[in-house]
Amino acid sequence: MSTPETEAFDVRVRDDGTIEINGSVAAHMLMRIALTAKFQTKPSAEMLLSSFVRKLVDAVLPATPYIPRIDWSDPGIIIPPAFLHVVEEMRDFQATHRPATPLVELVKEALHPYQAPLGRLGLAE
Repeated sequence: MSTPETEAFDVRVRDDGTIEINGSVAAHMLMRIALTAKFQTKPSAEMLLSSFVRKLVDAVLPATPYIPRIDWSDPGIIIPPAFLHVVEEMRDFQATHRPATPLVELVKEALHPYQAPLGRLGLAE
């Protein structure tokens, strides 16, 4: 069954292997795909820090109002549990792989494009 959303974008794979996605909701669908890949049920450092996913998010972000502008300074705004899972995944990643990048920077990258409230996540900037 077709819905207006599925009719509003078109995907074509060209002979050279590149993919073209067009339509009125193409940017929204790409952002949904990128964020679903990044923030899986159980987030993985591989996806959270993926340069491919970062590139896709950055490319699509200007074309869609998908990411809400949240005033994290408002104490009534609840931190999404997924953000806390991301922090734990980054702690585990750092403990296992011992990267030179500080934990705060890893978390910022993992939570991109959200402006993470690091202080409220128990991290100092």
